[in-house]
Order: sequence, then structure tokens, then C-alpha cells
Amino acid sequence: MFVIVLLLFPLPLLSVPLLFMAFPGVPLAGRAVVNGASGAVSALAGFHP
Repeated sequence: MFVIVLLLFPLPLLSVPLLFMAFPGVPLAGRAVVNGASGAVSALAGFHP
């Protein structure tokens, strides 16, 4: 499960710069995506010490 999280983790990181380039007027939305992704990853990682 942890390996799957590591494989899926770069996907939101790669999509965030694309969102900024496509929609420079929504930095708050991009920040929300980053916070949501990091929160989900830390939560999943917390279930598997």
C-alpha cells in the first residue's frame, strides 16, 4: 500500500504547475490542491508505520 502511495504522490505535484500555467488567476485553488494532496498522503502514510 505504501508503494502505491509513493507512486501516486508525484501525480498531484506534476498537475499543480500545469494548473498554475493554465489558470494563473486561481492560486488559492492550486494551494488547496497541494494541501489536500499532502494531507491525504500523510494520512495514508500514518496508517502504515
